[in-house]
Amino acid sequence: MTKKRQFRGCEPQAPPPRPRVTSIPPGSSETEKFHAGHPGLTTAFATPDILQTLSLMFRRPLMSLGVCGDGDLQGVAQWPIDWKGPVGIAQRLPVRYIGLVSEPEDVAASVHALQKALAKRRVGRAYYSFPPHYRLNIEELQDQLSIVGLAATIRSDFASLPDHPIASGESPVVLVPNVACILRMEGTSEEEIIAAVAQARARTSLRQTLRNISGRDATMEDVAVHLPRFMAGTYGRTGNDVPYPPGAFDIFWQRHHMDPNVLMRTIALEASNQPVGMAIGIVHHDVVYSLLLVRDYTVAKSLNVTARLITDMAAKARANGCSYFDLGGGTIVIKEFKVRLGCRCQSYVDLRVTHPSYGPLFSLWEYRKKRHRLLRPGPQSGAGS
Repeated sequence: MTKKRQFRGCEPQAPPPRPRVTSIPPGSSETEKFHAGHPGLTTAFATPDILQTLSLMFRRPLMSLGVCGDGDLQGVAQWPIDWKGPVGIAQRLPVRYIGLVSEPEDVAASVHALQKALAKRRVGRAYYSFPPHYRLNIEELQDQLSIVGLAATIRSDFASLPDHPIASGESPVVLVPNVACILRMEGTSEEEIIAAVAQARARTSLRQTLRNISGRDATMEDVAVHLPRFMAGTYGRTGNDVPYPPGAFDIFWQRHHMDPNVLMRTIALEASNQPVGMAIGIVHHDVVYSLLLVRDYTVAKSLNVTARLITDMAAKARANGCSYFDLGGGTIVIKEFKVRLGCRCQSYVDLRVTHPSYGPLFSLWEYRKKRHRLLRPGPQSGAGS
């Protein structure tokens, strides 16, 4: 039998107030109500300052919701909301696993309750990522969601199915298995971290790089001038636009350049002090989570700058008391590269929930986007692919 859950929600523009739980008199049929706010009372990943920063960087309102059941706070969720006309999307965040804070056994019931609360606020779709340490079994989660009334489909990604009819009866939940590459850091210096790399060729490449480039804390100029250039080059190589709006990392610097839980590192050539790469990590407990890692592909081509960004950040995080570096996933090639550096692949679950009342609107929106792309003047999709 599912626990009864109730909500209060808000979309704060300034840092939200601390949550408070109101007591219900003994014998009352109501459960306690959690007033939306900052997830400091929970036990999982909760970094409200970073959430506020991301909201400001992407110029999107931040929505907070809390889940209560049996007199206890069961979970907290916060998302930046992207409005698509009359419908809102609770977006996934660049820092994984931060969207929903809950206990593993409460995931299905919390998602069901959050879905209803979001729909009342015209947010018809929400994304979540559940971290590797939850050890969720995707088939078991599918069954648990079904028990609370959410039919779920397991797919390889969230892309719309080809020739999908607009008024289809697609399941409200899509589950996608994913993999994060986790580096366990045992050395106390970068040299020791490099020595622990399993592949001899990678160790040799890193030691050569170590002699030619050095790591340092990032400066305001690095963030304002060099980071946008690195990001444009990195995303441009894959034909993608930079997902961060102009000036986004100026906001990040202003809010976090003195934050001990935010590590901003620059890799520069020893000879000229010219920056050739940057990495940003978010520290929580004994884990550093990779927010971004970018390099300059026009210089130092013979040096393993990307690997050096990882070992430099690992050494800095290790000095801050971290034992693990969560590098996220990526393509097969990217994951293989991380494994060569000593990472282990751990599975986790991504999830997308669409409220049935809003499903047709999203299908129509996706259909119109596809039609717009097909009708745009220019080479046909089959000609260049």
